Amino acid sequence: MSQDHFLSKVYESVVNKTATPSNKPQNLKQAYYRVILEQINEDTDVLMQGRDAKGKPVGDVEEYKISDQLAKQIKSNIKKETGFATADGKTNLNEIIKKVLISGNWGKTTDLNFLIEGVSSVFDKEELMIDNIVKYPQLIESSKNLLKEKLINNPSTKVNLKDLIPDWFNKFFESGGGMNVANDLWNVVPNTKPSSGRGELMFTMISPNKKAPQGDLYVDGDLIEVKGSNGTMGGDNYIIDTAKELNEILAGDVMNLSLENRKKKFIDDINKISEKYSDFKQKFIELIQSNSGEEEVKNLIIGGPLTEKSKESLVKSYVKLLAIPKFNYRDSLLAFFSKYELLTDEQLAEGVYAGRNYKKTSSPESIKNKIKSIITSDKNLFFDKQHKNKFTYSLACLITALHVCCYQEIYKFKGIIFANDASKDMIYLNFVGDSVTQNLETTYQFLKQFKPVISLSMTQIQKAANLSFFVKE
Repeated sequence: MSQDHFLSKVYESVVNKTATPSNKPQNLKQAYYRVILEQINEDTDVLMQGRDAKGKPVGDVEEYKISDQLAKQIKSNIKKETGFATADGKTNLNEIIKKVLISGNWGKTTDLNFLIEGVSSVFDKEELMIDNIVKYPQLIESSKNLLKEKLINNPSTKVNLKDLIPDWFNKFFESGGGMNVANDLWNVVPNTKPSSGRGELMFTMISPNKKAPQGDLYVDGDLIEVKGSNGTMGGDNYIIDTAKELNEILAGDVMNLSLENRKKKFIDDINKISEKYSDFKQKFIELIQSNSGEEEVKNLIIGGPLTEKSKESLVKSYVKLLAIPKFNYRDSLLAFFSKYELLTDEQLAEGVYAGRNYKKTSSPESIKNKIKSIITSDKNLFFDKQHKNKFTYSLACLITALHVCCYQEIYKFKGIIFANDASKDMIYLNFVGDSVTQNLETTYQFLKQFKPVISLSMTQIQKAANLSFFVKE
């Protein structure tokens, strides 16, 4: 059975923020010096009594019990309010956190006070070991860089966050719960420009790595990108032109972008209308073929013999015919590759390249040649007669690898840490060069080996491939 803790009504009023008389403690720091969460004795009786006009104690002493858990929480709060003695004078938890954040290069990229509060709220969940945490700024700068040692120096090797937490960080907390704190810090995402992602702040709080001004992290001087679950590989909105480029590859209109091809399909649908409306159909088709004005066509429909519901549907179809279609990225690629048996190896490579996430790349022809060599190594892996309405996993990996490498070529980071937000398993992809051609094949093989979940369903928000590693099936 746990030991009971006793606390005066005066202290209870402080905790509940109802202490108002001037003779009572006004904050936890004052109460700490008078009560210190010890069992009530003769020295503290005076705190539990009222006072007369002359300030002398009167009345009976009162006491009450609180749980061990609450006592620890209150004691921890008191410690945080109390100044910590250091060689440089007194400090407190927020000042210590501020020094670490500034050291990690967060001072110029975000609202520092807001970030201090966010980090402090995470630390509040554990009881602090004050003698250890006062050394935080010095420890983080002088400690071994476990992120580099265990993850960056071992590319393509799965590592868990628990293996990256230094012993000194665990010793900040009475429970030894550094992993719990790191887990919570993972989800603290600073509001920065360019935007920050999950995990970036946490890595700068447990290791001597720094926030990079135009990227994610500096690890021993190297720019490293961090991507959590559902990480998107950049993008400049070029995906809206994919269908157009696919048509140009075949010097035709495979994606039915031209008005003439769309008119042909529309007329085919009109011919399906019942023969009892043959006169209406003939007149309607003549107007479509002669490119008559929109109002004339609509008036024919409205004054025609169809039901009101059919008229409404036909007007909508006609308006849709006139609009320039915006083809879905995924569907346009699938339509293109469904014809793979009729396409040359060069056209297949050009089709993959058309699916890139950035318009400009270095050496387009070199990239296409690299794509061609990967595809022709085993074409059966990339195309499947039985499933023409979805990507084979190999083709999805190749398109995604192209997105990853285009992204890297723009921002020049040395590698990417891919992490699972839930399990905190992570893996490092190291780039052998700074061009798409240099990195494409190794990136493709990396994706094939570790089998992330890939999404190529692009939107105005998702402008590139989206992937998640170590997802449990």
